[in-house]
Amino acid sequence: RAKVQVRAVNCAMQREVGRIEVVQRSCKPGSGPAIPGGCLAGRFGTSGGAGGDLWTVRRLEDDRIAILVADASGHGPAAAVMAAMTHAVFHSADCVDLDPGCMGRRINEYLTRWQTTGDFVTAILAILDPATGTFRYIRAGHPPALLRTTGDRDEPRIQGLDRVGGPPLGILETLEFEAAEIVIEPDETLVLFSDGILEARAPDGSM
Repeated sequence: RAKVQVRAVNCAMQREVGRIEVVQRSCKPGSGPAIPGGCLAGRFGTSGGAGGDLWTVRRLEDDRIAILVADASGHGPAAAVMAAMTHAVFHSADCVDLDPGCMGRRINEYLTRWQTTGDFVTAILAILDPATGTFRYIRAGHPPALLRTTGDRDEPRIQGLDRVGGPPLGILETLEFEAAEIVIEPDETLVLFSDGILEARAPDGSM
């Protein structure tokens, strides 16, 4: 009888985790905003069910595109809740004169006020101007984005965008972020990712 009860409890817990996973996946964009002469695409996956990885975009009133790639510390439902909180603040922030630093401050203020578990969120927050290719960003404890360019001999070259960086969100009550800016040329590719890429393992178990 005890085994049956344990099995029933485990099944109920798995159902709840499954519901959290469905909610989390609903937060990712169905398709990115159209960019003349380019494209915006992403892929989302977790090592288990629900997790702390997050990517999302929103088009601002002046047709610029705000981008967030983030990773909540920990694993499972707790990390998914932190990611959902981050997603909500990102999409509810006022669009007027919005910049990456402003978004970072607002998300950080919310997380430090309401989360009590000692967890945190790493993130890259950026605004892309499709008309000019200008990409303005801040980095909060997150792995640098990678820019693929073409060198002098038409050979691909990878550049890490690590000019700026700060602590993760949700730890210090007051944070000011320094922003950096690049121009993405038509033949270049910019990749943003979470540390799950760095920790991924091959089928043989190697990194």
